[in-house]
Amino acid sequence: MENVVQLIEDSAAKEGFQRVVKIVLEIGELSHIETSAMDFCFSAVAKGTVVENATLEYLSIPGAGQCPHCRQTTPLHQLYDPCAHCGKFGVQVTAGMEVRVHSVEVE
Repeated sequence: MENVVQLIEDSAAKEGFQRVVKIVLEIGELSHIETSAMDFCFSAVAKGTVVENATLEYLSIPGAGQCPHCRQTTPLHQLYDPCAHCGKFGVQVTAGMEVRVHSVEVE
């Protein structure tokens, strides 16, 4: 969360905005990040910054992977799930591990 605040602080200095109203974060299903932990960390690191009174929203990014056996894209709900198409293991994760800033609403 410190990196998110720093990223936004850098943008504020560059673009001249004074206050952030809302931050929307994309959290991958496979990242195992708890939004309640993110909220707690945010409240600690946001004090005295342009994001201090901002609200956080989260978008969940579903897990997905590419099966090396049948070459199909398959949904993943856990890192080591088998392919939903052929049942084999070894699926390479292609989505669901990310944690990134989706958007920032400023004043």
